[in-house]
Amino acid sequence: QVSTLSLEIAERVLRTQLDDKAKQQELVNNLLKDVELN
Repeated sequence: QVSTLSLEIAERVLRTQLDDKAKQQELVNNLLKDVELN
């Protein structure tokens, strides 16, 4: 399950603007919040 989650996070990060570190961090934080809720 953790590996699946890691792959999902990596995939979503790659789909975002990789040159924008702030957006990357925000995305990861949001994904982690989603995981905590599940």
